[in-house]
Amino acid sequence: MSVNTWNRTENRKLEALIKAIELASHSIICCDNDNIFPKRHRHSINADIIKEAKLVVKVINRANTRDLYTEFEDRLALQNQALDTLADLEMDLQIAFLALKPNITERKLDNWLRLIDETRTLLKRLMKANKEDYEKYCSYTTIADTTEGE
Repeated sequence: MSVNTWNRTENRKLEALIKAIELASHSIICCDNDNIFPKRHRHSINADIIKEAKLVVKVINRANTRDLYTEFEDRLALQNQALDTLADLEMDLQIAFLALKPNITERKLDNWLRLIDETRTLLKRLMKANKEDYEKYCSYTTIADTTEGE
C-alpha cells in the first residue's frame, strides 16, 4: 500500500527529531558517567557536549513547527543551524576523546559519532523532502496564478 506524500514528510520530521532525542539522551548519560568524564572535566567539556546535543533537539523541533509553505526560509535556516550544531558537537567529542583517551574508548566514540551521523542523515533527508514539497507547492501556485487571469 502506498503512503501519501504528507505522511512520508511527517514521518521524516519525527524520525529526525527522535534520533536527535536519542543522541541527546546518550550524550547526557555518557557525560554524567564518572568513569568516562571525571568530575574535574564536567564544566570544561561536558557542559558544551550536553548543551549542543540538547540544542540540536530544540532547533529541529522549532524547525518542525514552522509551516513548510509560508515559513520555508525560516524552517530551512533552523535546519541548517541544527546541522552546524551537529558539526560542533562532533568536534567537541573529538577534543574530549583526545583529552580523555583512556576514559573514552574508540568504540564508545564511534557509537556516539554514529548517532550524530544518523541524525545528520535523517535531517538532510528531511531537508531534501521539504525542498521538493516546497518546489511542487510553488509550481502549483504559479500555475494557479496564471490560470486565474484567463
